[in-house]
Amino acid sequence: MIQITGLTKYFGPQRLFEDISWQLDRFRRTALIGHNGAGKSTMLRIIAGQIEADGGSVVIPKAMTVGYLPQEITGMDVKPALELVLSGRQHVCDLEREIAALEALVASDPKETVIAELGEKQHAFEACGGYALRAEAQSIMASLGFSSEEFGKLTSEFSGGWQMRILLARLLLAKPDLLLLDEPTNHLDMASLVWLESFLINYPGTVVMVSHDRAFLNHVVDGVAALDANGLLLFPGNYDHYLGMREALQAQLEKNAELQRQAIAEKQAFIERFRYKASKAKQVQSRVKQLDKMSGVQLLQGRKKIRFRFPDPERTPQILLELLHVRKAYDANVVYSDLNFRLYRGDKLALVAPNGAGKSTLIKILADIIPFSGQRLLSDRVHLAHFAQHQIDALDFSKTLLQEAAADLPSTLSMTMIRSALGAFLFTSDDVDKPVSVLSGGEKNKLALAKILLRAPNLLLLDEPTNHLDLDSREALEQALIDYPGTLVVISHDRWFIDKVCNKIASIQDGVVDIFEGAYSEYEAYLATQMPASSEADESAANAGVKKQKRIDSAKEREAIKKATQHIDKKLKTLEAKTSTLESTLADIDTALADPETYKDPAKIKSLTTQKTTLQTELDDTLEEWLMAQSELEDAMKRFV
Repeated sequence: MIQITGLTKYFGPQRLFEDISWQLDRFRRTALIGHNGAGKSTMLRIIAGQIEADGGSVVIPKAMTVGYLPQEITGMDVKPALELVLSGRQHVCDLEREIAALEALVASDPKETVIAELGEKQHAFEACGGYALRAEAQSIMASLGFSSEEFGKLTSEFSGGWQMRILLARLLLAKPDLLLLDEPTNHLDMASLVWLESFLINYPGTVVMVSHDRAFLNHVVDGVAALDANGLLLFPGNYDHYLGMREALQAQLEKNAELQRQAIAEKQAFIERFRYKASKAKQVQSRVKQLDKMSGVQLLQGRKKIRFRFPDPERTPQILLELLHVRKAYDANVVYSDLNFRLYRGDKLALVAPNGAGKSTLIKILADIIPFSGQRLLSDRVHLAHFAQHQIDALDFSKTLLQEAAADLPSTLSMTMIRSALGAFLFTSDDVDKPVSVLSGGEKNKLALAKILLRAPNLLLLDEPTNHLDLDSREALEQALIDYPGTLVVISHDRWFIDKVCNKIASIQDGVVDIFEGAYSEYEAYLATQMPASSEADESAANAGVKKQKRIDSAKEREAIKKATQHIDKKLKTLEAKTSTLESTLADIDTALADPETYKDPAKIKSLTTQKTTLQTELDDTLEEWLMAQSELEDAMKRFV
């Protein structure tokens, strides 16, 4: 059992999170979610032992191994890539060297003691999978996109994204009991991402991951840990299931809060009415104590809504941009030899291909920021904006957020308009005076996107715009691009994002660009029809089995909740009906007592007054019983959240 108790972390005076308790292995694969700045990465680092908490404890059994993949690289040993991956099982590598030394010793001096020791080492090596280790490491690296020629390349020769893949491969080879992953999909292409999903679904240990890839979370996780200002709430199921359960829970809490408000008002009215009446002193004191004991219903923290739209750009010609007989090579590596390509008005095009196939190169050619041979024809009235994969590196970290947002923008844009655009990305009036250097990765990405928004382009070229953005920000950008009236070319490994935004898919293979008309999900369905019949049948059966199991699990969960709470629900409905009847009857009595004709009959007045007193007491008792039943229901629901 991996137990977190009372975990608290501050950054200066700012509370990041406080008094968090969590049993990490409640689910096998958990998504840790929350808005940018909620403390997700910090919590992973505390669990991994990278930094200290300000309070609380993390208890991990001594025999349990822990592996951690950070979001960014802070340092890496310079050695051949395969050797670094193999170091994930260093004890096996050490054993292999010991065996080699003993074998050399036996060859020169075959003593029985040395031969016996060699046999023991070889047996231990076989038991821990040593003879298959190198092949397993190569298989993992190949699945993450490395070619066999790259296994021997020094780690320093790879870009930052590929270095992250090397670290991921080492971690997956090590197979720690607790696997902590911070944005593991940021540097993966589609093929590697799909492979990683399959690997993690079958992973034998406990996995906790931070990811903003909705499709990835839906496919992989069986639990969600939502971190916000209220603390940490656990939900069973994938991300979409979490959204549904969260909405239902919030609706129930809002209903509880309203009913509690009514109950409080009733008690306060009783107290005010009979505060100075000696015969009611006991009942008044009882209700005062009840009010003191009642704690307000705590609603879930509302999801921050980012609402923005691109200003209407100038209308373009039918053909915005055309490439004719383009050739691009990096030394001996020819990416495109004779590329012909057209962008039409209204295209929202996703570039899909393995890493290294030429996606970013094509966007850079379209943006005219790298040299190439051939023709690039840009039509009149086309205003192009390019968001590079590492766009945040182009920001001036010494400027304030507002100064950087205003840099290089048309003079016609007022500071009010710039502040408004930043506000749409949830930058407050206080935030805009912060230096860019203190912003998180997601906040820097949003600043870079805001700068593009303010330029009102009619052609957008976006290379991985969702990297570092939290799920709420991704959904907001998704909606803005759906509404965007201009033309778009985007590279993203977020399948959910491009499926919602794009109306065309451009697949790149061997320097050839093929255009598919339709959304990404339709493109996937098309690819499935191109598979061999047996493979298609196997995949269809597997998918059907997964979907069926999800339906079974969901039905079981609903049935468990229903069984655990049905008697309380029935009791609450009975009490609510009784409360309604009593309140209606009391209202009729009040109407009668307000009628002057009633006072002509003293017996009737006495009867009505007696009834009202009796019914009011019964109503108070009923409301108190309802509150107790409601508390019982909340306790029952907590077992499923």
